[in-house]
Parts: sequence; structure tokens; C-alpha cells
Amino acid sequence: MERKITFTPIMAGDTPKLIEVLTSTPTFRPGELEVAAELMDKAIAEGEEASGYFFEVARDEEGPIAFSCWGLNPCTEHTWDFYWMGTHVRARRTGVARALMAHLEAHIAARGGKLVIIETADNEPYAAARTLYLSSGYIEAATIKDFYREGEGKVIFTKKL
Repeated sequence: MERKITFTPIMAGDTPKLIEVLTSTPTFRPGELEVAAELMDKAIAEGEEASGYFFEVARDEEGPIAFSCWGLNPCTEHTWDFYWMGTHVRARRTGVARALMAHLEAHIAARGGKLVIIETADNEPYAAARTLYLSSGYIEAATIKDFYREGEGKVIFTKKL
């Protein structure tokens, strides 16, 4: 039987479940999880428009399986940052991440957005994400060596909508 997936904005009570999505893989470090939880809580408490952090949550019959987070880049007219994407290990390779990207791009375009920026690490745990971005029409705009720590650089992807 095929799983039914629905997409909703973030809701009260989602933060612990979405942190579980992130901790289902060894990709994210404790400090990154703290930042993710802060953004989630801010969006829930203040609302997405007021907080500036927009979330789309993919859910199946067991609960949240993936999410994305994005927001307008401060001091720009039409550039948006794609802050976070997390997919539970049990939902990998199902197309849910690509669907979330389509949702956020549609949201951004509907608000007059013209450029999406993604920043990610250049190390092995992020290889699948980088492949997804490239196959979704993003281009590698820049690389900064040793950005996060010695031996771990930052890759910046862009896409014009």
C-alpha cells in the first residue's frame, strides 16, 4: 500500500517531532539542532509571516517525515534563503524532499521572489543534498573552503525563479 503524504505549515507541538526527523540521521550537530528548534518555536509562537520563517511539513500516517524552512533575505527585495531541509531516514528516496522544494519555490514565487539561495556543507554527509539541489535546477555559485571548520567548507547554490 502506498503511503499518503500531506503537506501543512508548521503547527504547535511539531518542534520535538521535527527535531526527531533531523536526529534520524547523523548529519546535524547539537548546535544546529538548537538553531533549528529556535526557528521552529519562533514560527509557531509568532506565526510565519511575523517571524519571517516559513515551514512546510510533510506528514504520513505516523506523523512528520520531512520539512523545509525558508525566509526572505533581509535587506533584499526578492531574494529568499532556503534555511533548512530535513527528511527522516524512513522517508529518504521517496520524492518528498523534491516535493517540499517545489512547495517552497511556489510560495516564494507567489510572493514575488526571484532568487533562492541555499548554503550547505561540502562534506560527505551533505552529498545527497547537493545532488538534489543540482538536479532541481540550482547552480553552484560559490564555495568557501574551511568555512564551518578546518576541512569543511560551504557551498552556495542559487536558482532564479
